[in-house]
Amino acid sequence: MRKEGVPNRVVTRHEWKSTIFAGTIREYFVYVRFLKTEKKPLRVFLQDGSGDLDNAHGNWWLSNQQMAAALKFAKWDDKEVWGE
Repeated sequence: MRKEGVPNRVVTRHEWKSTIFAGTIREYFVYVRFLKTEKKPLRVFLQDGSGDLDNAHGNWWLSNQQMAAALKFAKWDDKEVWGE
């Protein structure tokens, strides 16, 4: 599915200047390879209960509800099952 004239990889040069050590300059390169594939249908199924994990690392119940809202906003084919 490659388009003619569109590169499939790009290398860009960047420069970093320290704000702590005056005169310190570092050069670095970023390599990005573009992979283009055909679009494939995707379905998402979320199942969760209100008693799921809720600790210092996150709340799964709330996170799954937020994910469901984002999927609906993006018009993805999704289904949720919420339990108690």
